[in-house]
Amino acid sequence: MQCPRCDVPLAFLRPQTHLCPDCDGLWVEQGGLGSLLQQSWEALQASPLSATLEANHPDVDLKSMLNCPQCGARMLRYQYGADSGVWLDRCRDHGSWLDDGELAAAWRYLQIS
Repeated sequence: MQCPRCDVPLAFLRPQTHLCPDCDGLWVEQGGLGSLLQQSWEALQASPLSATLEANHPDVDLKSMLNCPQCGARMLRYQYGADSGVWLDRCRDHGSWLDDGELAAAWRYLQIS
Protein backbone atom coordinates (compact mmCIF):
# COMPACT_ATOMS: atom_id res chain seq x y z
CA MET A 1 0.00 0.00 0.00
CA GLN A 2 1.07 3.57 -0.72
CA CYS A 3 0.65 6.64 1.51
CA PRO A 4 -2.31 8.69 0.26
CA ARG A 5 -0.39 11.89 1.08
CA CYS A 6 3.21 11.09 0.00
CA ASP A 7 2.76 8.15 -2.38
CA VAL A 8 5.52 6.16 -0.66
CA PRO A 9 5.11 2.57 0.59
CA LEU A 10 3.46 2.27 4.00
CA ALA A 11 5.34 0.29 6.64
CA PHE A 12 3.50 -2.48 8.49
CA LEU A 13 3.50 -1.78 12.24
CA ARG A 14 1.09 -4.36 13.59
CA PRO A 15 -2.12 -6.02 12.41
CA GLN A 16 -4.46 -3.41 10.91
CA THR A 17 -1.91 -0.58 11.25
CA HIS A 18 0.51 0.89 8.69
CA LEU A 19 2.76 3.97 9.00
CA CYS A 20 4.06 6.39 6.40
CA PRO A 21 7.81 6.80 7.04
CA ASP A 22 7.79 10.27 5.43
CA CYS A 23 4.79 12.14 6.89
CA ASP A 24 4.04 9.92 9.94
CA GLY A 25 0.49 9.41 8.72
CA LEU A 26 -1.26 6.27 9.90
CA TRP A 27 -3.52 3.87 8.00
CA VAL A 28 -5.77 1.92 10.36
CA GLU A 29 -7.83 -0.82 8.79
CA GLN A 30 -11.52 -1.21 9.55
CA GLY A 31 -12.08 -2.12 13.21
CA GLY A 32 -8.58 -1.21 14.39
CA LEU A 33 -8.98 2.40 15.54
CA GLY A 34 -10.93 1.57 18.70
CA SER A 35 -8.21 -0.76 20.01
CA LEU A 36 -5.51 1.84 19.31
CA LEU A 37 -7.41 4.49 21.23
CA GLN A 38 -7.94 2.17 24.21
CA GLN A 39 -4.20 1.93 24.85
CA SER A 40 -2.61 3.92 27.63
CA TRP A 41 -0.63 7.04 26.73
CA GLU A 42 2.50 5.33 28.01
CA ALA A 43 1.91 2.33 25.74
CA LEU A 44 1.45 4.60 22.71
CA GLN A 45 4.63 6.52 23.52
CA ALA A 46 6.63 3.29 23.94
CA SER A 47 5.41 1.84 20.63
CA PRO A 48 6.32 2.57 17.00
CA LEU A 49 3.16 4.72 16.99
CA SER A 50 5.03 7.36 19.01
CA ALA A 51 6.21 8.93 15.74
CA THR A 52 2.58 9.84 14.94
CA LEU A 53 1.71 11.50 18.24
CA GLU A 54 3.17 14.95 17.58
CA ALA A 55 2.10 16.91 14.51
CA ASN A 56 5.55 17.90 13.30
CA HIS A 57 5.20 17.87 9.52
CA PRO A 58 3.95 21.37 8.65
CA ASP A 59 4.88 20.91 4.98
CA VAL A 60 2.21 18.22 4.44
CA ASP A 61 -0.89 19.46 2.60
CA LEU A 62 -3.76 18.45 4.88
CA LYS A 63 -6.47 20.04 2.76
CA SER A 64 -6.40 17.73 -0.23
CA MET A 65 -8.92 14.91 -0.44
CA LEU A 66 -7.42 11.44 -0.16
CA ASN A 67 -7.93 8.12 -1.87
CA CYS A 68 -8.04 4.86 0.07
CA PRO A 69 -4.64 3.12 0.01
CA GLN A 70 -6.41 -0.24 -0.33
CA CYS A 71 -9.02 0.32 -3.04
CA GLY A 72 -8.25 3.78 -4.46
CA ALA A 73 -11.76 5.15 -3.82
CA ARG A 74 -12.16 8.73 -2.58
CA MET A 75 -12.27 8.80 1.20
CA LEU A 76 -14.78 10.82 3.19
CA ARG A 77 -13.61 13.39 5.72
CA TYR A 78 -15.41 13.06 9.05
CA GLN A 79 -15.14 14.49 12.54
CA TYR A 80 -14.14 11.88 15.09
CA GLY A 81 -16.69 12.04 17.90
CA ALA A 82 -19.48 14.58 17.84
CA ASP A 83 -17.42 17.60 18.88
CA SER A 84 -13.76 16.54 18.97
CA GLY A 85 -12.46 18.92 16.32
CA VAL A 86 -10.37 16.01 15.01
CA TRP A 87 -11.01 15.41 11.31
CA LEU A 88 -10.07 12.02 9.87
CA ASP A 89 -10.38 10.50 6.42
CA ARG A 90 -12.28 7.23 6.05
CA CYS A 91 -12.92 4.65 3.42
CA ARG A 92 -16.33 3.17 4.08
CA ASP A 93 -15.05 -0.32 3.36
CA HIS A 94 -11.42 -0.41 4.47
CA GLY A 95 -10.38 1.95 7.26
CA SER A 96 -9.26 5.41 8.35
CA TRP A 97 -6.31 7.66 7.64
CA LEU A 98 -4.91 9.68 10.52
CA ASP A 99 -2.48 12.47 9.71
CA ASP A 100 0.46 13.14 12.00
CA GLY A 101 -0.82 14.19 15.44
CA GLU A 102 -4.42 13.07 14.94
CA LEU A 103 -4.04 9.82 16.90
CA ALA A 104 -2.96 11.84 19.95
CA ALA A 105 -5.76 14.38 19.43
CA ALA A 106 -8.40 11.63 19.22
CA TRP A 107 -6.90 9.87 22.27
CA ARG A 108 -7.01 13.12 24.30
CA TYR A 109 -10.60 13.74 23.22
CA LEU A 110 -11.63 10.34 24.59
CA GLN A 111 -9.96 11.12 27.93
CA ILE A 112 -12.09 14.21 28.51
CA SER A 113 -15.38 12.97 27.08
